[in-house]
Amino acid sequence: MALKVCRIVRVVRVLKIVRHSRQLTEVMEVVASAKEEFVMLIGIVSLVVLLVGSIMYFIETLSSSQDQFQSILHGCWWGVVTITTVGYGDLSPKSGLGRLFGSLVVLFGIVVLAFPMTIIISKFQDAFTIKKLKGNKEMTQKLREIAERSVCLRTKRSSTISTNGKLPKLHEEIR
Repeated sequence: MALKVCRIVRVVRVLKIVRHSRQLTEVMEVVASAKEEFVMLIGIVSLVVLLVGSIMYFIETLSSSQDQFQSILHGCWWGVVTITTVGYGDLSPKSGLGRLFGSLVVLFGIVVLAFPMTIIISKFQDAFTIKKLKGNKEMTQKLREIAERSVCLRTKRSSTISTNGKLPKLHEEIR
């Protein structure tokens, strides 16, 4: 038992690498920012699994002599396997109505699998936009400082020495 705990601790230590990678840190921040949406998704999927499992249990027990769906929990197991598109094959509907309903559940499962990706992509887009705006804000601030220094230099030069129409090289200061 202690050996298993040590192995788990070693795996967890590998996860510390995330702190040293800026990209992995950003990924973790984005996923963490979407936790409310994921909790809501898990809640909705849980309710749908319960509903689908119950419906499949009643469809199969009323229309078939097969005892595959012995309880609503067996129907819920079938619902989880079908919605996640794993498809173990240990439970499958035998009646025509059950197969039709199963087909609809599989299509719903594809939509459920696509939904979290839209959430993650949206969060990444938001994070990228915020990062870009911060970068633009910093660059604008830097340009303002350079312009102010340039104006100060020009007023000093014009009051003491003629500039002969030459402006300071701003492009060298930006870098």
